[in-house]
Amino acid sequence: MAKPKHRQMPISRAELARRKGVTAGAVTRAAQTFLRAACIGRRMDLAHPDVVQWLAASAVASPEATSLLLEESTVSLSELAAMSRIDVAQLTRDLPRFEASLVPIGHVSVAEFAARAGTDSDEVIAATAADLAPAVTASGRLDMAHSAALSFMAARPFKRDAKRDPIVPDVHGEGFLAPACVGKRIDADHPVCRVFLARCLGRIPDEVA
Repeated sequence: MAKPKHRQMPISRAELARRKGVTAGAVTRAAQTFLRAACIGRRMDLAHPDVVQWLAASAVASPEATSLLLEESTVSLSELAAMSRIDVAQLTRDLPRFEASLVPIGHVSVAEFAARAGTDSDEVIAATAADLAPAVTASGRLDMAHSAALSFMAARPFKRDAKRDPIVPDVHGEGFLAPACVGKRIDADHPVCRVFLARCLGRIPDEVA
């Protein structure tokens, strides 16, 4: 494979979907077709000309064009059945479960929350009946950007090394801030970045206090 002429900026497909305002499935379809050249394994190259053009298109798209884009990223139940080799009746029964799986950014499981807080799931579960209760969503997940969640994080600051620099652990094999990365920059509004600041400062970041 030829070496790209530009500096690559790997990004997850989920993050690319968020930036474009489409479903993760739409990005997967794009990666299999007109964005194939921008794939870096399971990630996408944010700086690839095809991705840049695709993202820019939404900035000036008319409502009619946006509607067409959404239509292109959708499939009928029969098409999905053919793709997944699952019968239509089963897919129809599963639709409520599929809808429930659409999770907003920052709404995480107890295990994920515990990993970001540097504690165990048992402590988090116990806290959901007390201080963390306001951060529990209707789906039973935890909203990391909620002030109650950030207070919990702030009470568990990162350990410090001999130079008093925070010792920031990896989470799930990636850097702690990986979900908030935008190329070489950090999305300061991303819930993971808020959590990072809370654990660095030992308090809720001023912007969300």
